[in-house]
Amino acid sequence: MRAFVNQRNIEANGNMDNEAYLFRGTGWMAAGIKLGAIENVVGFVPGSFGVSLLRRLLRMLGRACLIIGVMKG
Repeated sequence: MRAFVNQRNIEANGNMDNEAYLFRGTGWMAAGIKLGAIENVVGFVPGSFGVSLLRRLLRMLGRACLIIGVMKG
């Protein structure tokens, strides 16, 4: 949200030194969403302790990526 507000302020002021506001957390957020999707697909695999541990690890990494993306963006 902050990026949209800053971009609008840059465009409204006509400041050509800063033509665009960079979305720094976009890559982290995309990675988090992809890890979440993989975690859902792994959930359909019938398994044992290893599959359960893998799902928890993927869920933790996906949420960590989302948090980092939000903090950077």
